[in-house]
Amino acid sequence: MRLSQLTLIFCITVFVYKACFAEPIPVTLKTQTFYDDRNATCVAYFREAVTAPDVDEESTDDCRIIRIRVEKLPKDSGNDHAAIIQFRPMRTGAIELPALEFKSDTETLTTAATQLTVSERVKSDRMQLRFTVDSLSELYVGQAVRIDLEWSSDLPASALRSLRINPNFFSHDAIQIVIPRSTEDEELQMGLPIGGRRVIARRQINPEQPKELGTVHLAIYVKFLEAGIYTLDDLSLECSIVDQASGDFDRYAAHFNNGLFEEVDTFEKYERHYTTTKPIEISVLELPKEKQSALFSGLFEPVHFELSLSNDTVELGQILEVDIEVTSEFPHGMLDLPPLNLQPSLRAHFLVDSEIRRLWHERGTHFKTRIRTLSSHLSAFPALRFQVFDPQKNRYVWKETDPKSLRISSRDGINYIALSAFEGAQVPLVDFNEGIWYNHERSIMNSLLQTIHSLLNDYFWLLLATGPLVFLTLRPLVKEWRQQAIDPAYKKRARAYSQFKKIPEGSEIKWRAFLNFLAAHFNAKGDAWTASDTRAALEEANVNSKIIAEIEAIHISTDKRVFSKNEEATEISELNATARQVRVAFAKTALILVMLFGLLPNESVAASWSEAESAFASALATPDGTRQASAFYTKSALLFEAVAQTDDDAASAFYNAGNAWFQANRLGRSIAAYRNAARIRPFDEALLENLAAARALALNKVPEGRTSLQRTPSSWLRVVTIALSFCLCGTMLLYVRYESQRWRLLTYACAIALALSVVILGVRSGSSRTEGVITTNSVEARKGPAYAYAPAFDQALHDGLEFTLIDERDTWIQIELADGRRCWIPQSQASLILAL
Repeated sequence: MRLSQLTLIFCITVFVYKACFAEPIPVTLKTQTFYDDRNATCVAYFREAVTAPDVDEESTDDCRIIRIRVEKLPKDSGNDHAAIIQFRPMRTGAIELPALEFKSDTETLTTAATQLTVSERVKSDRMQLRFTVDSLSELYVGQAVRIDLEWSSDLPASALRSLRINPNFFSHDAIQIVIPRSTEDEELQMGLPIGGRRVIARRQINPEQPKELGTVHLAIYVKFLEAGIYTLDDLSLECSIVDQASGDFDRYAAHFNNGLFEEVDTFEKYERHYTTTKPIEISVLELPKEKQSALFSGLFEPVHFELSLSNDTVELGQILEVDIEVTSEFPHGMLDLPPLNLQPSLRAHFLVDSEIRRLWHERGTHFKTRIRTLSSHLSAFPALRFQVFDPQKNRYVWKETDPKSLRISSRDGINYIALSAFEGAQVPLVDFNEGIWYNHERSIMNSLLQTIHSLLNDYFWLLLATGPLVFLTLRPLVKEWRQQAIDPAYKKRARAYSQFKKIPEGSEIKWRAFLNFLAAHFNAKGDAWTASDTRAALEEANVNSKIIAEIEAIHISTDKRVFSKNEEATEISELNATARQVRVAFAKTALILVMLFGLLPNESVAASWSEAESAFASALATPDGTRQASAFYTKSALLFEAVAQTDDDAASAFYNAGNAWFQANRLGRSIAAYRNAARIRPFDEALLENLAAARALALNKVPEGRTSLQRTPSSWLRVVTIALSFCLCGTMLLYVRYESQRWRLLTYACAIALALSVVILGVRSGSSRTEGVITTNSVEARKGPAYAYAPAFDQALHDGLEFTLIDERDTWIQIELADGRRCWIPQSQASLILAL
């Protein structure tokens, strides 16, 4: 009993000691600079599993605990668990991050209270911001006004981060904002984030201080959609200034990848500077309703209209393209036209397309539409009238285009087409891009070209080495031809040897041909050639004495039979070997058989192709936009991609798969399929047009940084290298044969081209990396290979965004965008492009 009491007292003592005297768990700050409007992070490490406390109970007046997440650590980290604590300071100055109690299975663990200094924004005297309106007079609804932003600073441009300019009028429902396309010289352009947009501004640098930011100018056009008095306030600018700036301000590109778009790293020390300017008040009046026509264009003076036609001679019923160039002092995005089918001069003679395309030009907008001719009783395209408003005179005015010469010929004796002949009286004439929805068919020529392309790439090094081997093999033969051409005696000996080689072994004719060959070699006649001549010739040629004796015996025996009329046949030894010729002939036959079998159709592939085409046809027969149609397109795409892995015409299969994915609204899969096809067939115009159409729909716009040479597949560079290698060998052989200046120059040219091709291929091979495409609707990019890491960007990555693969970690991949930025995404959310 006494022992049990002592044990109980000991346990109580240990518990009280740990509770009162145990050292608190230190926390590691992951944020170096603190502000009362930004979250911060710290981490506490434990040697055992713990349970996080309630965040509401742990928050104080100084610091609000937002979230606590406990994660298990790898075994080699030295700790078992880590608590990631996210908090926000509630005021500036000195505050305390409170101690937090975590519970394990055996004890309560308390983190150390930590003293923090919370900074506040500094109103900078080294930055100035101005918003200037070009006219403070009264405006009308729909009238655009230009506001010039000017930001000047003598701070180092490379130290600026995380620029924020968010005027309230950028998010106003009754205000339209357009920032025109920059036409400044490339060296003056600079990317600028403003109001949630990425725009191009003009940067003016002080030549005496080139590292300073200088002065930034941006033109902003504002259109008010409702009458009233507008106050444009919250005209402030905030920028983070890092302590240790490194690199150049625009180290990736001059537009959207400078430091102003980058968030400050949590490990960096920085200050937040801001500057403001006075609010702007603008009064907007209603347009007068009196005398406003249905043809009011919504445009304001000064404005100019210029009309042009695609053709001045057409046939009745044909389509004509009309281009109306509108020139104004206001930008492209703020110009519009009323429907052209309201033009009285067009109603009786033309059927007007309801769709108008808008194209940018430096001074305004090109409006393009299509019309169908309904009457041949016209000698000119009529003038078009547009109503515009003159704010200086406070009244509407009419603008008119000049008539254009147009000759409309009758068709089959008909001079007029009734409008009732067209259903609905309006026919939308939408451009049809040839080949976008049309699938390629399998063909023997495509299969043969694909087979050749694959063989050249699969046996690249072997074929590259074959060229010099062919040259070394044929060089003696070519030199032989040349020797025969310049030496008649040598040609005579060569012909004698050739005739000798053609005669079968073991016959007396073969023996006579052999004697003629020896006689020709020594400029004698074969009929006068004796056994002693044979011995002398063979000894001079350093032939083995045993062989000389055998041949001399044959010669003597043959002479005896001829002169003594002895009918006994003389046994003639073999004079040359034919084993190698038999082997070469067999090798040629085998090669021909292999090629023939390679061109035979694969029944399983043909069946899969037919099944894929059938699924695509079923999708076309199903109403657009239905779930059933999407399922058919998806099935067709998957079947075509499966065929592409085994079929000789993989390019056509990938092309068709891209069409099916596009119809199924799977933009990323469509781009991946088109790109796989383009790596095999990079010069197919229809394929490239389809790829461009798919890329144009991608939500995330990242500028392309690669040249056309860098986009050329390495497989085609290898094909070019092999072709140049054989061209070089051919020109070298021709030079050996003819030894002319022309063939020498061609040989040098081929050698230089081959060397250049090898260098380019070597550089490409050394820097080539796997590429891919985002294939899910959206994915949150992370700063590391786990969901625990913070997002890499404010926006998600969307379907169709292309990237380069950098690294792989378990089920995550690190990717690099075309502008150089990197992030991590789950591997299942992307499709990689097949490397060739």
